[in-house]
Amino acid sequence: MKTGIHPAYSGREIEAFLKRLPTVFDDEGEMLYDKRNQVKRFVLPSGRPVVVKRFKKPNLIQRIVYSFFKKTKAKRAFLHAAVLRDRGFGTPHEIAYLEERRTRLLSYCYFLSEEDGAPTVYERLVAQQPFDRVMADDFAALVAALHQKSILHGDLNPTNVLFRERGDGHYTFSLIDTNRMRVKSLGGKFTPSECFDNLTRFSAQGELYDFVLTKYIEYRGWDIETSFARAIKIKRRHDACWDRRKAFLKRFK
Repeated sequence: MKTGIHPAYSGREIEAFLKRLPTVFDDEGEMLYDKRNQVKRFVLPSGRPVVVKRFKKPNLIQRIVYSFFKKTKAKRAFLHAAVLRDRGFGTPHEIAYLEERRTRLLSYCYFLSEEDGAPTVYERLVAQQPFDRVMADDFAALVAALHQKSILHGDLNPTNVLFRERGDGHYTFSLIDTNRMRVKSLGGKFTPSECFDNLTRFSAQGELYDFVLTKYIEYRGWDIETSFARAIKIKRRHDACWDRRKAFLKRFK
């Protein structure tokens, strides 16, 4: 096994938990999410709650790539959490990562973080109608700030953004599922097309998407008319590709 532990959490308790994690993950803990990847909540002997994400076991080619040429998803999530915090964005504090190997090749990998029990923005932007316009505006400002600080979140959907309401009626946010982020050195720029493509995963095109997009363009200081048309073109192309992919995969179910 290969592990990495944040200095603030180093000690016998975390080390002992990591050592036994691969053997107890399936049978212990509270399941929070169970699809391609699994997320569980554990409570350490000290009473500290820990959230553990186990990434899907990679195929043979991926096992070789992640073992010798590329950082694992767990390690990237661990490193990206620090980047977000250093650049002023909220995310559950990283605790550790673990890479389980069999015959030198990666098997499973695990990312451990502090627990953040905040709800997702999905509750007030998608499930609630009409959507919360203050939150949508604040969310657009968040995405603009991420892009301006050289970060593209790899899966910017409303279930990956947690929120807390401030006393003034506005919101602060915390980002999860950070392993697929693209990060450049501060000052590095993404093209407008890259930024608009990053927004496509937020929601289907409609009143919410158009509102967030318009606010985002305003925060970037870009021309509304030309930028909006460009972004919608990218959005429609993305959605068409996604629909074709779903239709193709449906044939094999």
